[in-house]
Amino acid sequence: MRGRRAVWVPILLVLAGLFVGNRVGEALQAAVPALASYGSLGMEPRHFTLLDLGLDFGVSLRVNPGGVLGAVLGLALARRI
Repeated sequence: MRGRRAVWVPILLVLAGLFVGNRVGEALQAAVPALASYGSLGMEPRHFTLLDLGLDFGVSLRVNPGGVLGAVLGLALARRI
């Protein structure tokens, strides 16, 4: 059980750091214009059809410098735990 939890803790902390960092970056971008830049990671939507059932799958992530900083801090926190 402990080994499985050890895998999810860093992932959740990095995702939480990305989310909080992006929100803080958006709130502070008027004061710090460098936080207004965004980078995108993702995959274009793909459409799969099986008989009459259609499924679209795609992932997109927009990250600003605050999100990157939050992810790094989340990873550092996960390593301490």
